[in-house]
Amino acid sequence: MRGERTGSQRVVVFPLGSGSKGNSVFVGTPLGGVLVDAGFSLKRTRERLAEADIPPESIRAILITHEHWDHVAGLGPLARALKVPVYMTEGTYSSLKTRSQFKDLPQRARIVPGEPFSVAGIRVDPLPIPHDAAEPVAFAMAWEEHRWAIVTDFGYPTTLLEQKLRGCDYLFLEANHDEEMLVNGPYPWPLKTRIRGRFGHLSNTQSASFLQRIAHPGLKGLVLMHLSETNNKPELPYALCRRTLDKLGADDVPVWVASQYRPLMKVAFDNI
Repeated sequence: MRGERTGSQRVVVFPLGSGSKGNSVFVGTPLGGVLVDAGFSLKRTRERLAEADIPPESIRAILITHEHWDHVAGLGPLARALKVPVYMTEGTYSSLKTRSQFKDLPQRARIVPGEPFSVAGIRVDPLPIPHDAAEPVAFAMAWEEHRWAIVTDFGYPTTLLEQKLRGCDYLFLEANHDEEMLVNGPYPWPLKTRIRGRFGHLSNTQSASFLQRIAHPGLKGLVLMHLSETNNKPELPYALCRRTLDKLGADDVPVWVASQYRPLMKVAFDNI
């Protein structure tokens, strides 16, 4: 990872924070930037952007994966403050539109799963994912020859996800829980069942297994996302995925774990 300023001629992807208490990722290009999800307050988002020396006015749009609170908590105030369009599926909008804080968004752009669009020069391919939300999506993104994907909040890897993610330079991939910690942990059984289900969250083991199927010689890095504070420890998915890559002969591919409470260093794409 590198800490280059977004003013340089690079593409950068910067997880501002990831977990059940809030999610947001900044993606920057020479033409500006976008936020994927707005799970932090306006104040907290500004603080984390400032840590990265990213001016808020560089943000051209907000892209929302789904309506769960840890992905939209700051959406209304943030969109109104930045005066930028919000991209979301019709199902996500229908789930949010009755809440007062999501009214009067400056502009809404409709995402149709499976129909790519462009914003800030980024080609965005919204991919349907299995999660207990109205119409959730993940995002496979591209700038010139560079490709990456941000994929969290899904219960199992679909064939489409496998097809679309194979060939990415960087993967930002969910590793939500350790299965044993979840089963033996304090959550009520219905919640445990929901998390483990086909419309819940990807476990560490599932993430490593998925990685084994989509890793390729051009993979440059893996960022593990959306770890549960209660049912996971950063070293667990790290060890599993590190071991998976090593067995594939990809011991030079770095693995990082995104934090809930602080931004991760930016992933920078060279040779733009």
